[in-house]
Amino acid sequence: MIEETGVGIKNPLWFVGVVENRTDPRKEGRVQVRAFGVHGTNAQVPTESLPWAICIAGNYDPNYPIPPLNSWVFGFFLDGRDAQQPMILGLIPTQMTSVIDPETNGWGVIPPKNVNLDSQGSRAIDYGQPQNSRKARGEDIQNTGVLLQEVGRLNADFSSEAGGLSIKEPAPAYNTQYPYNRVIETAAGHSIEMDDTPGGERITIFHNTGSFIEIDNTGVMNIKSNGDLYLGSAKNIIVIAEGRQMVKVKGDAIISVDGNMVHEVSGDMQQIVRGNYELSVGGQLNLNGSEEIQARAAKLRLEANVEGINLKSGKQINIESGKSIHMKSGIAIFQEAANAINFKGENIYTQASGQFNIKGDTVKIGGNGKISISASLVAIDDIIQLANGLSDAPSEATAAEGAESAELPEPASKSAGNGGSGNYAGGSYRNPTSGGGGGYISRDEAFSESTLGVGAGSSTGSPTESLSSSYTQGALTPLLDLIGRAEGAGYDTIVGFVRRSDYPPKPLTSMTVDEVLAWQDSIDAKYDSEASGRYQVMEDTLRGLKSRGVVSGSEFFNPSTQDKIAVALLKIRGLNRFLDGSLTAEQFGDNLSYEWASLPVMTGPRAGSGRYSGQGGKIPTATVLDVLNKVKNYKQNSRSTSIGPQ
Repeated sequence: MIEETGVGIKNPLWFVGVVENRTDPRKEGRVQVRAFGVHGTNAQVPTESLPWAICIAGNYDPNYPIPPLNSWVFGFFLDGRDAQQPMILGLIPTQMTSVIDPETNGWGVIPPKNVNLDSQGSRAIDYGQPQNSRKARGEDIQNTGVLLQEVGRLNADFSSEAGGLSIKEPAPAYNTQYPYNRVIETAAGHSIEMDDTPGGERITIFHNTGSFIEIDNTGVMNIKSNGDLYLGSAKNIIVIAEGRQMVKVKGDAIISVDGNMVHEVSGDMQQIVRGNYELSVGGQLNLNGSEEIQARAAKLRLEANVEGINLKSGKQINIESGKSIHMKSGIAIFQEAANAINFKGENIYTQASGQFNIKGDTVKIGGNGKISISASLVAIDDIIQLANGLSDAPSEATAAEGAESAELPEPASKSAGNGGSGNYAGGSYRNPTSGGGGGYISRDEAFSESTLGVGAGSSTGSPTESLSSSYTQGALTPLLDLIGRAEGAGYDTIVGFVRRSDYPPKPLTSMTVDEVLAWQDSIDAKYDSEASGRYQVMEDTLRGLKSRGVVSGSEFFNPSTQDKIAVALLKIRGLNRFLDGSLTAEQFGDNLSYEWASLPVMTGPRAGSGRYSGQGGKIPTATVLDVLNKVKNYKQNSRSTSIGPQ
């Protein structure tokens, strides 16, 4: 205790204890600790009878984290052996190897509520794990938010007119090596990481919903919200991009400006609208081009509903019609030329319900045949000369020049397909424009060649073989596209858990099947998954298909080979039985959820969710059924009831 003289602390009693209550009624951050060797068991001294301990904050910040329940701590009793004034100096990192059992052990506590929040380090998921963060250790990463970052990656496909790019959200930059990652992590799964791993330096702020901000070792910044994203400023927002800016909005887009708006483009500007385009201006609309202004449409209408239409040209005005040209005025039509006005046609009809006036210094009327003048009275003044050969033949009318056609590309279609491919540079594969690994391919199922009904094929010659194959150009196109989209993968995609330092030396599509298997085997001990390619094929799956002759080791793992592998797996799961009616769409869809974990369970209480914990459920069951029905309808309109080479 403190000496009566006020000098120092006399005979402090040191202890090691376990935290049994952290809900301080005074909300000061105190905890109740059972000091081993002092308080006995919970049968001797109940938790509620333990003294409240003050946690000393060595960083001088009273907002320190409160130690979780069942944490081992080190401290001392300020009052010595009276043991009523405990103070906690720090936490002793431990590892729970068995379930907390207060009745048997006499210490510890199982909270009646908020187990995950209050008992970090002693929860069921924590057994056998050190108390420091998995993210700090670089272990068991599939049970952290890195999985949510990976499976939730977004993609954006741009039409061919817009560049034809297929952009994929970057894979998680997580590449930690212990002990370089500084992690602040809460029991709910929120975290802040400041990673100094050589070659993998990054900063990540993560929310347990999967929203995050990440800056990778190259300075690339990824901001992702799994809910709404609000960006606001009381003053200005300034965006500067030294390179390109690309924006993909999959829903509607609304931009409202209360003041003025200026768009300045130093190069060309193109707008592609696949529906209707309406431009509504409350004031004056000006179109000003220093060269040409061209307009083309199936039908073109121009109306001035209050005043007039003015057309003025520095040279000619050419009007041309494939059929008729009609001009109608409510009052009068005036035509004037400084030189000549020409009318030319096979027949020319001119009629006036009142007067018809022709006036000229010299008027010539001629014809190759007969000229007829019919009237109740013909009046000709002054001299008339008949049949003496003195008349002047009229001049020929000049033919009109045709109008020039607009030199414009064909308009955008109302629907567009697009795609993209990855790139390879710098010795490690990074694919910013196509899919990334989106989850595990499920466990293998025993099969035989007769089950598959497919042979090894002949896809051995080229790693850059066309993305088209007999499978992706027929009935299975919607289904293969759905699987690729669900897995979030492209043909060169490697599952996101694999660190970039462990990537193969070249893109998957440039490797043979044997090379892919050798690489998968080399990382097998380090990772729970080595899923590869558009259909995220596991090593055991690929090796099994090779042993049964579906693929050969010398084949390139190119798009054609990967498509063939996917068809083989579809057949294993009952494709042809689905086509001949032996399986319903729901049953076949359920089978597929075992093969591709990102596809949903189709029936039962778990319908719509993933087959495996933490994965799947990204694709609605209605979407899967729609695609399966398209496949079946396609085949019903053909002669065969099975798909693929037999």
